[in-house]
Amino acid sequence: MSSLSGEVGTAFVTNYAATKAWNTAYAHGLRHELQPYGIDVLACVAGPITTPNYVNVFGESRRNEFLEQRPDEVVSECLQSIGVRSSVRTGII
Repeated sequence: MSSLSGEVGTAFVTNYAATKAWNTAYAHGLRHELQPYGIDVLACVAGPITTPNYVNVFGESRRNEFLEQRPDEVVSECLQSIGVRSSVRTGII
């Protein structure tokens, strides 16, 4: 599981963003290494997901409902991309 935060250096969550960038790069490389063995790898690069923690941290005033996705929407998009590519950016971005 990766994040759009890893695609743009995000202030105040630098360590989080760096680990998410690593997850995506790792998935790209690992997919090519494991493809000959019939093993698929996918990095799901998600934006804001309406998990309880996300809603609690951002509250109602700082949320962007236009960009947010429910967890089941993210999962659905990711499952559709297995075997097609090494990463998928979910949502409208």
